[in-house]
Amino acid sequence: MAESGASASVVEVRGVAKTYPNGTHALAPVDFDVRRGEFVTLLGPSGCGKTTLLNLIAGLISPSVGTLRWWNGDFAATGVPGKRFAFVFQSPTLMPWARVRGNVRLPLDLAHTDRSDAERAVDDVLSRVGLRDFGRILGKIAIDVPYPRPDDFRTSTVFASYAQHLSRLVAEAGAGAAPATTG
Repeated sequence: MAESGASASVVEVRGVAKTYPNGTHALAPVDFDVRRGEFVTLLGPSGCGKTTLLNLIAGLISPSVGTLRWWNGDFAATGVPGKRFAFVFQSPTLMPWARVRGNVRLPLDLAHTDRSDAERAVDDVLSRVGLRDFGRILGKIAIDVPYPRPDDFRTSTVFASYAQHLSRLVAEAGAGAAPATTG
């Protein structure tokens, strides 16, 4: 599917299904596209394949049949400027040996973001989600205490990787400009 501009597909899913080696049919064949700028929600009952589909899109597992394409290429096309996406795991996946700041900064470190820019983004994100005072707590402690919840940190970790992009989109929308579609 060779499209360009605002309608270009970020993710193409064609006839993708997943059957595990033990015979468990986790996902029946599915087809859909996620286009640049779209916000997509997967809804369905427990066990219908939502998590399996997200794991496939994230490149964590391979389909049994069908094809997945990211920006008209294979998974290697992801992770470069303008071709990044984030994934939030269902279960807490904090690094228990790292402080909250390190957990939130991780996606920025992996993207080789300038350290001072990353630190400013972490400060901004922790403030936005009401966790500024928890930035120096170890991840393991954060998992073991009732508040803040690990979900708050997971959300802020993904949010950190897009905070600057989101701020720019909001500013452009407020100024009446067409929102940017690269991130």
